[in-house]
Amino acid sequence: MASRSVRCTFLDASVPDVEVSLPATVLRPAGISSFAVVTFGRVDLELNDSHRDFLAEYFATVGAREEDEIHLRSGRTVRLGRVGGRHGSGHCFAIEAGARRLLGTSPPTVALRTLASWLSDLHVTSTQNGLKINPTAGRMSAARPPHVVLDMVLRSGQRVLVDVRPAHRKTAATVGLAVAGGRLSRISPPDRAEYLTLDAWDHVVHVLPPTADDLDEVADLGSRLIVRALSA
Repeated sequence: MASRSVRCTFLDASVPDVEVSLPATVLRPAGISSFAVVTFGRVDLELNDSHRDFLAEYFATVGAREEDEIHLRSGRTVRLGRVGGRHGSGHCFAIEAGARRLLGTSPPTVALRTLASWLSDLHVTSTQNGLKINPTAGRMSAARPPHVVLDMVLRSGQRVLVDVRPAHRKTAATVGLAVAGGRLSRISPPDRAEYLTLDAWDHVVHVLPPTADDLDEVADLGSRLIVRALSA
């Protein structure tokens, strides 16, 4: 592995890890989070694998705080809070796994006993680069594939989010500017800030600047990014 690269792990255990290059414009990665959706019946559980330091912030975003804990059949501890506070509805949860936490929320229609059963079904395992899940009763959502988000600090002090997703179909891109890692395009949605998309052979990478004014600096980063799948 190149010295200026970082290995990222998708939550879905069936998806190979990726190696993401770090061009010279990148000072350091500030954090890496992995996301996935697992469906149980008609309920989607949105999951987030992040560093344990992010737990309090995650709970706060849904108006929750740590109030209780349960233990799964695997022995892992789950921290619990109520979405919207003690008298709110739905649960906010965090499965402890070393330095990482598997975070998520459940709707108010899901009883705590049911939630505990679903969390046990995820079969969470820790790797050097993040968490992986391998559900048996639940299934990975085909409509919402897993993705990894890197928070990169540039040497200019600017921060950029790099969102890496497996490609639905492995085909050579024909639009955009040819760069080292594939083809780079500018996306201009009507109701959002502009961003860049790198179409690689195995992955689609969205490069998200903090504002539209930073797009030129981000374009230089995107033109030098290389993302490749790694063997198990």
